[in-house]
Amino acid sequence: MHELVTALRLAGPDVRAALVERFRTQMTTTVTEYAKLPEQAIAKILADGDFDAAGYLAEGGPLEDDLMLRAARLGDPRVALALLDRRGGIPEDLLREIRTHITDPEDPAWHVERGFVHRLRAHAAADPLAAAAWPFPKLVFDVASDLCKELPYAVAIDLCVAVADRGDREMLRRLALRDLVHTGLNDLVMAAADAPSPSAYLADLRPPEEWIDAAAVRAIAAVRRHDGKPSLDAELPPLDWDLVRREHERRPFDRDSLPSLTRWPDCPDDLVEAALSANLVSTVEYAARLPFDIVDNSKLADWNYHFRDVVRRGVTAGWLPLDRLLTEAAPAGRIAGALPYDAEEVGTALAKALAPLGNDPVNWLTLYSRLPRFEGTIAALVDEVASGAGKRATKFPRPLPAAMPATPPENTRETFLGILRAMPDEVTVALAPYLDARSVQHILVYREPSDTVRDALVAAHGSVALAGYAAHALERDRVEWLMAHDDPATDASLFAHAPLTDADRVRMLAGIRTDGSRGPVPQELLDVLGEVNLGHYRDRVTAGLTSGDLGVARVIAGRLRLATEGGRMRLLVAVWERNGPEGVREILDMDRFPASTVKAVEAALAQPDGIDRLRARMAADDAPEEFLKRLRKKSGYAYERLRKLIGEGRDVPWDAAVAAADADTLDRDVVDALVDRRELPTEFAYAALRWGARNGELRSADWREHLLLRGLTPEDLLRHAPQPARYLNVVAFDRRYQNRRRGRWAEPCEAAQALVDEHLGTNPDAWTVALHLFPDFTGTLPELLATARAAAG
Repeated sequence: MHELVTALRLAGPDVRAALVERFRTQMTTTVTEYAKLPEQAIAKILADGDFDAAGYLAEGGPLEDDLMLRAARLGDPRVALALLDRRGGIPEDLLREIRTHITDPEDPAWHVERGFVHRLRAHAAADPLAAAAWPFPKLVFDVASDLCKELPYAVAIDLCVAVADRGDREMLRRLALRDLVHTGLNDLVMAAADAPSPSAYLADLRPPEEWIDAAAVRAIAAVRRHDGKPSLDAELPPLDWDLVRREHERRPFDRDSLPSLTRWPDCPDDLVEAALSANLVSTVEYAARLPFDIVDNSKLADWNYHFRDVVRRGVTAGWLPLDRLLTEAAPAGRIAGALPYDAEEVGTALAKALAPLGNDPVNWLTLYSRLPRFEGTIAALVDEVASGAGKRATKFPRPLPAAMPATPPENTRETFLGILRAMPDEVTVALAPYLDARSVQHILVYREPSDTVRDALVAAHGSVALAGYAAHALERDRVEWLMAHDDPATDASLFAHAPLTDADRVRMLAGIRTDGSRGPVPQELLDVLGEVNLGHYRDRVTAGLTSGDLGVARVIAGRLRLATEGGRMRLLVAVWERNGPEGVREILDMDRFPASTVKAVEAALAQPDGIDRLRARMAADDAPEEFLKRLRKKSGYAYERLRKLIGEGRDVPWDAAVAAADADTLDRDVVDALVDRRELPTEFAYAALRWGARNGELRSADWREHLLLRGLTPEDLLRHAPQPARYLNVVAFDRRYQNRRRGRWAEPCEAAQALVDEHLGTNPDAWTVALHLFPDFTGTLPELLATARAAAG
């Protein structure tokens, strides 16, 4: 009964206690459903009388942990299996409680196929000593048989001791016939089977002080197992590296296991070197530290991503000293390309190392040209360039135009941009006239330069710099800064690539500048308009419908078959207003309109009030009933039909849409399309709620979420949506933020709490009536609550 849970969460303590008494028969079933445990177990826990079931359903949190603890102490194999299978895994403390309270380990229910013992074996590899502590002889025998060979000798002895404690001599003899791998261990186990006290015999021969930390045993078992990529942020227990080396000599760790050992910061150098030789890529990915000469590893040089990751981690963590990287590591281009330029210490070190280059543009151009092929260190390259030796570069090497749209820098360009980022602004300002258009674009778009650098680049490269800067999805403040220049090439680039608003596009296509003056739309913008992808961005073209500019009108008429008479009239009226009848005739001569439109326009051109006749024709086609008629057509998708109608200058007739939704003359796809509009008014959202309740759509969580995302609030749904049984639980409590294992349930939303407080208060009779009415009530939640209050007197 989800409604009972909802009521318990919304009610105060006194009402909650009264509801428990009145709905006692439903409590066991409800707790069972929420706890995901066998009903018999829940009934037994509740029968004790000291567990707050109502508090658990209302709050969760610590009561959830208490319930699981009580369940673990029942010693029931079915409950134990349910706990083991809970989402998120089972905590160690619950496993210990289950183990402690097993009264009959021979009960067949523990051992059924896919039962608790069968499932427990899957946990054995992760914690072999804990698995060996269970009172199930066959489980312990299987764990020892499987894992002795994988674990150090001392731990293998511990497993054999567990077999002796849980099983019998015959089980020990069978274990001795298995391949335990350790030298002499099979003979030792066979001898123990004949000893007066097998477990004492084995325990006396265990190497003392070796592998006595359970966490270290689990860690070495995980290294051996290597069942996937290890967690790099997992807590690592201390390891005795002499014991680890002995284990490696006994049974060498393989190419998957060795890299896992390097996650320990104190992993010895010899094991790190062995891991690098066995599996270079995994080791550099996992290692907490690596030797300095890793930067000279010829194999790693072929793995550019991993090389950069190693250098950046090493510099950040400190095991790759920057001074040595700059003065000892080579080649310079590869080292410079791997440095983490966003780290402050890198910028400081580079600024110091490259200080001999000063602000001389020739020095920097020469550095750029030599960087890809120089075989020495960064320090040596700087010394060579600063000395003036060799051929000097006076122009930018291999210049490129700006990319449209902008693309991130790569290879030497990316490295050079990173170096400049670490230098004082004066270096880039001095270089500005010498940079190619692509470099200017990279600095403006990807570096977020200071105003000083930005202005220097624009001063040196003018419109080319501005247009290249505009060819990217920029933040709004940058877009406005660029628009303020009123530069034709820049506006064209913004129109093509930047996230402009609809108002921005309408203004540009109308030829209106940011200072309010108006003129012809420049050819650069017309060229972009002619290349717009109509399949994705048709609205960018129709933004010019009311422009009146002849160039814009020609592009629209030439590229689009306008779907509505209103759209065609809108285009022609705007042209008439700005260019007179001759402009209209010029557009008609393109022969792009239906014959009926052409006939009507030609007749209007012959009349003194012709433009008013076109306006009247546009108004008639814009009527709400015509809009909805076209929107309800069965061809194509409603979203596309609506987009085209709005794109041709129509406003959604929301009042008529509300009436149509209430009259059930709209299909689901039309309602969805209207709800998806940014300008969705609350009145239509409420109409959509009513429509959804009548047509069963409120059952869909996605549909409810869609309404909430489009501007409705939970209070809107609670007050205006009919049939609250279909949505109250998920609206009153946001399940997305619930976590049963880590804290309380989600708190009820204020609107739900206010409604029940207003109508039901602390009257348990009213609450009881509301619960009985709830499943089948067809009105809204306030109507249900008012009815319950009235019925309860």
